[in-house]
Amino acid sequence: TILECRVCNEVFRFQGDKVPRLLICGHTCCHQCLTRLQLHGRSLLCPFDRQPTEIGDSGVWGLKKNFALLELLEKLQFPPVNPSHSIPDHIVAREQSLSISCDENELHIAVIFCIVCSTHLCVDCSESTHSTRTLARHKRVPISEKPRENPKCVYHPMHLVEFACLEDECRSSPLMCYICKDYGRHMKHKHSLLESEAENVRTSIKSAVQHIRSFAEEVADSARKLGGVIQQIEGGVHMGQNSDGETTTQQ
Repeated sequence: TILECRVCNEVFRFQGDKVPRLLICGHTCCHQCLTRLQLHGRSLLCPFDRQPTEIGDSGVWGLKKNFALLELLEKLQFPPVNPSHSIPDHIVAREQSLSISCDENELHIAVIFCIVCSTHLCVDCSESTHSTRTLARHKRVPISEKPRENPKCVYHPMHLVEFACLEDECRSSPLMCYICKDYGRHMKHKHSLLESEAENVRTSIKSAVQHIRSFAEEVADSARKLGGVIQQIEGGVHMGQNSDGETTTQQ
């Protein structure tokens, strides 16, 4: 589909290795596939029509992103907020309960987040600041649904963290931006997208919690049985089991 890289057939992303980049011929490939193309002098050949695209000193990072495609992805992922008169009252109340000030007027409580402007807005300010035809196309969502922003790179504060290093020696400091990955301290290290690694961590935590709960239930059951044995020893209590397999005591 149009939302997938035609080389690797993976869906484009807003950041990282799968961000869509434009070649001079107009074709689009993901960043990762472009980095794997063989250089011919200072040019890359389009994998579809073999037309050359000159690469500058910044390499593939210097190629423009396909913003039209990113806008389409944005529309599909973050549907626009309806005009204020059609926003249900319970949604407005829910967002106001977050108590986030409007960036345009601190006396107002924000209920909307503009993804393009990265601003928190109340309903009135959202409409007044996006009243022109161009700005009205900005995607706005309820504050509780705004996308999480990646943290800044410690070593390159102008860039966002997009990857996690998988090397053992980097466990204490695994986060990196694209400069760290391609040119810096994590160059040639195994890595994964930050979103993917975060999902792996969440899965591991859920599994660990489940094991802890099972262990706690076993400990509680053993404690009950031990308590019954102690009563039997100290008070001549007879222990048995009912038809459901539960431990019972009788004097």
